[in-house]
Amino acid sequence: LATPRREVLMVKTAAKDITAPLTILSHVHIFQGLPEDAKSALSERVRRHHLMQGETIFQQGETGDSLFVIAEGAIGIWLQFEDGKAIEVIRIGAGDFFGEMELLSGEARKGSAIAAVDTELFEITKEELTPFLEEFPQVSELLSQKMAEREARMEEQIDLYQLEDIEQTAPSGKILQKTKELLKGKQS
Repeated sequence: LATPRREVLMVKTAAKDITAPLTILSHVHIFQGLPEDAKSALSERVRRHHLMQGETIFQQGETGDSLFVIAEGAIGIWLQFEDGKAIEVIRIGAGDFFGEMELLSGEARKGSAIAAVDTELFEITKEELTPFLEEFPQVSELLSQKMAEREARMEEQIDLYQLEDIEQTAPSGKILQKTKELLKGKQS
């Protein structure tokens, strides 16, 4: 009887650090169009941060001029409302970035960034990123697009929160109104 012959060729390659700055930046959407030498130069300027779950990177209302790229883990962007409640409006994972809103606009941070799990990330300051933005305008365009998308998502989440808040208070408000009407009717 004939049986199929199988050959397995195993090749050992050099271990590649998948969390190295150059490796991560090469996979981030906004930097993929950069030439390799530009990515390499940018990767040498990043600062690595390790955060434990629950650790805060920045607070809502702070000023900031850094972009953060997540190598491992996840970050939640939380909004604090005037009533004291806070909700997570965006969750960002490995290979993505955040902080672009304040980097581009110069405004205060719109939310707080908190590590959802143990997280490794790279910080790129505006000073370090500006030469690349000037030389490669497509990066600025992609950052602006992402900023617009995130602002829309944040507004959606705010609207949903406010709608839920109204729905939660509305039934009790109706009951209170009915009770007042009944009491007025009995007093007459």
